[in-house]
Amino acid sequence: MKKIIITGPESSGKTTLASDLASYYNIDFVKEYARAYLKDIEKNYSFEDVVNIGEGQNQHEKEASQKAEDLLICDTDLLTIKIWLEYKYGRIDEWIESQVNNYRDRIYLLCLPEMEWEADELRENPDDREEIFEIYKENLEFYNLEYHILEGSQAYRKKEAISIIEST
Repeated sequence: MKKIIITGPESSGKTTLASDLASYYNIDFVKEYARAYLKDIEKNYSFEDVVNIGEGQNQHEKEASQKAEDLLICDTDLLTIKIWLEYKYGRIDEWIESQVNNYRDRIYLLCLPEMEWEADELRENPDDREEIFEIYKENLEFYNLEYHILEGSQAYRKKEAISIIEST
């Protein structure tokens, strides 16, 4: 089974792309667990909350993997959680790092943050998206993970993503 992970900084078109690809292939996609989790807490989130988000994201991915046939599309994975922890708190969780260290079964589609910033109550980083993009790139290379950078309009990204998926 192919696992396609849509990743990148905030407001870079990830969820739209995941949804577009899922529609194209007529499958469900693994949604970003952080959105549901953070809407349910009534406080500023903590390091432990982000670790819990990672555990929830991982669980949703595992459940979806058991149901998927040929293709699984995920709107993020534990690499994003690892980067989030390191960027915000300056440290990482050992379990999350060990999981990321074992990733070999996935292809990352890294979205360039060239779209206009769309504010919402959960987004935090409008001014450092390019810096965070570089952190994603560095992590993907550090862990020797296959990735492709997607840029351009949403329609162009979808076309490129389909081409990548179908050629691997």
